[in-house]
Amino acid sequence: PKPKAPTEAPAVAKVPVAAMERDPNATAEVKRRDLKGKAPDGAKVTGKYNSAVTWTDKLGLQTLVLGIRVTKRGDAVSTLLVADYQSRDGDGWSSDRTFKEWVKACQFDTTLTPFTGSWSVTDLNKDGLAEITFAYHVGCRSDVSPVTQKVLMFTSDGKGGTTKYALRGDTRVTGVGGAFKVDPAFKGAPAGFLAHAQKVWKRLVDEKM
Repeated sequence: PKPKAPTEAPAVAKVPVAAMERDPNATAEVKRRDLKGKAPDGAKVTGKYNSAVTWTDKLGLQTLVLGIRVTKRGDAVSTLLVADYQSRDGDGWSSDRTFKEWVKACQFDTTLTPFTGSWSVTDLNKDGLAEITFAYHVGCRSDVSPVTQKVLMFTSDGKGGTTKYALRGDTRVTGVGGAFKVDPAFKGAPAGFLAHAQKVWKRLVDEKM
C-alpha cells in the first residue's frame, strides 16, 4: 500500500491582548531565555514534551512549546506534533496560536522530527517583536526517500494577531529532493525574513539515513 501523506492542520489563533500588554516581563528589545531545554513552569504541553523556546519582547514573556502525541490502532500509528505559542497571563499561561501536524495511520516508518536552535528567536526588522522560527521533517515512508520538510516563521503584529510565513518542500536524501515552495505571505514580509527562513532550510534539508 502507498504511504499516506502527512496533513498540516489549520493554525488556531486566540490572543489575549490585554494580558500580553500588561505583562511586567516586557522588554524594549528581544531576548531569548535559556531554560536548559525545559518548558517554563505551568506552560501547557500536549502529549510528550519535546522542546521549548522562551523569550521576552515588548509584549512580555512568551514561549513556544513542542509536544508529540502517539496513538496506535492495530498496525497503524498516528502521530501528532503540536507547537503551542503561549504568553504569560498573570500567574499562568495562555495559548495564543497552535500549529499542528499529523501523520495519520502510518503502517510503515513515521518521521515527525521538530527542530529549534539558536536561529529560532530573532528581531530582524528591529521592531521589538520577536520572530520565532522552527522546522520539522514529517512523513510516512517504507523506503529510503525524502519526506516533507517545513520551516515555519511567525511574529506578532503588535495588535493581538500573528502572521505566519512558511517554506514547504522535501528533505534531501543522497542527492535526491531538497526543493521548496515559498509561502505567498513572504511577499509582504520585512527585509531579511525570507533570507532567514532559507538559511534555516539549508541547515536542515540533508537527511543522513
